Amino acid sequence: MYPGGKSGDRGQSEVIGFVLLIGLVAVGVTGVVALGGTAIDATQDRAAFDNAELAMSEFDSRTGVVALGGTGVNRVRFPTTDSGDVSVRGDAGSLRFEVTNRSTGAVAMNESMPLGAVVYEQGERSLAYQGGGVWALDESGNARMVSPPEFHYRVRDGRDPTLTLPIVTVRGNATGGRTALVSSAGSSTLFPEYGNESLDNPLEQGLVNVTVESRYYRAWGDYMETRTSGNVSYDHDAHTVTLTLVSPQEPRTVENAIASGSQSVVIQGGTDVDSYNSSEGPYVSGSPCPPGSNASVYVVEDLELSGDSTVCGDMYVDGDLDIGGGIVVRGDLIVNGDLTFGGGAGTVDADLIVATGTLDMAGGVTLQSDTVVGGTVSEGGGVTVTSDVRTGGRYLAGSGTLTDTGSVHAADDYVPANGQNVEGTVRTAGVYDDDSVYPNDGSATIVEGAAGPDLSDLERARDLTPPNFGSIDNEIDSKLAETTASNDNGDESGDIADVESGNCWGTCTLDAGSYALEEVDVGGDLVLNTTEGPVTLAVEGDFDVGGGGEIRVIGDGAVEVYVGGDAPISGRLVTASGRGDQVTIYGDSESSVSLSSATVYGVLYAPGNDEISMSGGSELYGAIVGTVTSARGGSVIHYDEALRSREAIDTTNDAYPELTYVHVSVNNVTVSSG
Repeated sequence: MYPGGKSGDRGQSEVIGFVLLIGLVAVGVTGVVALGGTAIDATQDRAAFDNAELAMSEFDSRTGVVALGGTGVNRVRFPTTDSGDVSVRGDAGSLRFEVTNRSTGAVAMNESMPLGAVVYEQGERSLAYQGGGVWALDESGNARMVSPPEFHYRVRDGRDPTLTLPIVTVRGNATGGRTALVSSAGSSTLFPEYGNESLDNPLEQGLVNVTVESRYYRAWGDYMETRTSGNVSYDHDAHTVTLTLVSPQEPRTVENAIASGSQSVVIQGGTDVDSYNSSEGPYVSGSPCPPGSNASVYVVEDLELSGDSTVCGDMYVDGDLDIGGGIVVRGDLIVNGDLTFGGGAGTVDADLIVATGTLDMAGGVTLQSDTVVGGTVSEGGGVTVTSDVRTGGRYLAGSGTLTDTGSVHAADDYVPANGQNVEGTVRTAGVYDDDSVYPNDGSATIVEGAAGPDLSDLERARDLTPPNFGSIDNEIDSKLAETTASNDNGDESGDIADVESGNCWGTCTLDAGSYALEEVDVGGDLVLNTTEGPVTLAVEGDFDVGGGGEIRVIGDGAVEVYVGGDAPISGRLVTASGRGDQVTIYGDSESSVSLSSATVYGVLYAPGNDEISMSGGSELYGAIVGTVTSARGGSVIHYDEALRSREAIDTTNDAYPELTYVHVSVNNVTVSSG
């Protein structure tokens, strides 16, 4: 016993300590048991989720057989566990398939459909069979792919990139249970749509968007990027991902002096077309066709010519050609349609004339070109033929002359006219039908029942391939936006204001750089100095060079003018070295370009635009591509052959994977209890 203490204190302390020790042990054991139980539950849930993944992958495999037509019905096992629930949700997610014309922006197809899903949920985690694939979502909302969807993008040997997308949709009312019946609910083809050029293969001028809306949209996006090596765009608020693919673009070139996409073109007043090569020197005037001229003309539909004209190269008309004055073509005249030489057509001189339709020659015409015609040839009075003519139909002669240097070879009858002078050779697979008429044919060579003529040259007309007349709206809009956002306006702010307001009565100068302008109004002198580099003008409105205005380009750099409005030009736009390949004026699909008593060195490039016209003796050194509706009043085009060595405009887009062939179907399945 301690001095001053009580004999029972020590015994009580030992008892209390023992009780506390027992209590602490009990609490510890309880905590260990509780924590251990939680860990065991988590492990069991994880194992159950893993098993559900395996079951869902098997569900995917067996359902895919039904969706893609392997069998009509399949019994499948649901991924059921004590810790998770399964349900079929017909409104879970959607897919939109959209096809747009890259040139015009026109939407050719925009189809959206619910995907549906078979969903297994375990607390905050979930699995889903959706779109032919299996997807998982963890407690933090992170999505991943378990098995891939029915989405296939392949490129074989670097060519013909192909998207095969059998869209699988799910509907039904099965819930719970260990098994279900999966049955086909029908399939349909979405793309291609045969008979519709904009929805057919190979895809041309196409931009395809595949958009998936889903809880698992991030995993969808990861898979799309992996399969296509492209980039996708996300809208996180909408839970969507979009993959964009584009059809390959052939390089756009300028191979014709005039390339017209107009349905009807009128050329009057002796408009001439020839060529030069500015890489060898400036244009030198002289004979109507300088040596080496190769200035072709392409018209996508009908052409009407009147007044003597000379084309120093080939002329291609993918429609009917009506000529009301003499024409000289120092090349081949190829017409995929009917050819008419009207009254006063004068002398027709070309290396070769080909017309797939009929040939109708009015009185006074002299035909001195070898000619191949698919249909009937008809003559008026006074026609003179000094060349060889082959026709796939009848030859209805007039009261003119087939000279001793001329010949006719017809696949049907030859019908001479009363008083016609037939001095050359006539071969006909039919008969020489001179009943009731009295031609002067005593010196002629006439063969009836001959073999048919060689008409193989007609294929040249039937196989005409037009230039790319797709509009460049997207490229112009992009350049306008890009230049508005970043430009060199600050360096030339004073001159820019004068250029926009038409106050360049002295001399305004823009040095190398990119400039965003509301409009261009040149009534005085504007110098574009490319000595230190190219000059780019992005013009929101009109590009107007008045009658007293002149734009002079100095230096060797390129000048590009992107016009959002119209381009009326009645002044001068000249280059120091006489190059026609240095300046390009780009117009969109709504633009109108007119040259009136103008002199322009450069390219007018406005495919698919409203119209392009030349009048008043305008002179162009370069080329024209667009909806050329008329050239009148002795206008002249000198094609710069240096243009053949470069692209007209860069329309490639490296941001998106390419796509040539598309196969999309919708495959519906129903999941029911069973």
